[in-house]
Amino acid sequence: MTRTQVAKYWPVITGVAVGVGWLVTGSVQLGEIKSNNKHSHEKAAVERSQLISEDVRLNKRIDKTDKKLNRLKTKTESMNETVIKIEIGQKQVIKNQQRILNKLEGR
Repeated sequence: MTRTQVAKYWPVITGVAVGVGWLVTGSVQLGEIKSNNKHSHEKAAVERSQLISEDVRLNKRIDKTDKKLNRLKTKTESMNETVIKIEIGQKQVIKNQQRILNKLEGR
């Protein structure tokens, strides 16, 4: 190329050089974005698996607590029934003692 041709086409040559530079820079930035995105997905997958295992652990603990609660509820119901039976028995004993006392006083 001669000087006049270079002088004539220098805006085109500069534009092509800038365009190529812009494409290279853009592809580098795109690579960084893809890398960051991949890293974020991997991190999210690890966190998701940790949350799933934590959820399983909590569900087991809830089930265990529910079983204990059911046992305590059953024991409480049984104790309530026993207390009622004892109260009924005490009333009967008191009635019998009163009858015996009345008979002894009547003699």
